[in-house]
Amino acid sequence: MTDTILQRCEQKGLRMTSQRKIIAQVLEDAADHPDVEELYKRASKIDFTISIATVYRLSLIHISEPTR
Repeated sequence: MTDTILQRCEQKGLRMTSQRKIIAQVLEDAADHPDVEELYKRASKIDFTISIATVYRLSLIHISEPTR
């Protein structure tokens, strides 16, 4: 059983804001491998207050985790 991005962030002790939850969900739902700019574009369609810096931070956390 693999952890979701949301679960991994919570395990790391990150406070999961509504913006981070949206970004994590967009990434989980992606059939492709979007870069940060594309991820930002998709997430900001859901919540226009999401900043690209938030997307970068969450992406760095996601890619720095080893796969199990």
